[in-house]
Amino acid sequence: MMLPLAQTPKARDESRAWVALLEGTVHAALIAAAPSPSYFESLLSLHPPPPEQLKALLIPPPPPLTGLSSLLRPYGARISYDTVFARYRDAIAALSDRLATDKWFLGSPEPTPLDALVFAYLHAIAISPHPTIRIEVTRRVNLVAWEWRVREQLRLAFKSLSQ
Repeated sequence: MMLPLAQTPKARDESRAWVALLEGTVHAALIAAAPSPSYFESLLSLHPPPPEQLKALLIPPPPPLTGLSSLLRPYGARISYDTVFARYRDAIAALSDRLATDKWFLGSPEPTPLDALVFAYLHAIAISPHPTIRIEVTRRVNLVAWEWRVREQLRLAFKSLSQ
């Protein structure tokens, strides 16, 4: 009995690896590229500040701002934004190479949950006001064409549901 592509152990492992890359590296770059809230907005916000969110996503975790040689307790984090964006560039290049000219991610004959996640991140990047984030994807024609195609399919699907 042959299992469909998405149900093979190898495909499941690869899918999990891509999910980890998107939810780790790509998500960290999106957070790093987000504009910083004003001091007043940060006081009123219930969400942790971006460096705290970033610290939770980075592997390995960044070192604290203070250390053993300091009289102060360790706090904060030394986040290298250059490293975050370098990893992001590598992740987008790998994503583009893996998608190549396939209709769906991982060569699946029909959309999978991984395709939905890839689309969500590519769409968020495509509408991002941060040029560093957006340009890295727009340089890869296959990713832009894939995002446009999936967006159009979603638009048509929702249009037919609303009628």
